[in-house]
Amino acid sequence: MIQEINQPVEVIAVFNHGSIQPRRIRWGGRVYHVTKLVHTWRQKVGREYQTHIAVETDAYTAMELVVDPSDMSWRLATISLEG
Repeated sequence: MIQEINQPVEVIAVFNHGSIQPRRIRWGGRVYHVTKLVHTWRQKVGREYQTHIAVETDAYTAMELVVDPSDMSWRLATISLEG
């Protein structure tokens, strides 16, 4: 089941040769460790492009993260729980 969240999150990520690789996500008082980078895409919003990153975590949770390039903030767009 996919649930829209649209909340700010804290992310530790590696920026390497133009790619973004999230490693840990802090949301709702919990830290999730990224186990798999599933897909990355860009979406135009206004004059800028936001980067969307789909990941899987150690909690068997799939998350869609969004990076806003104007201030380099992260938000959790959606979450999908196994079950």
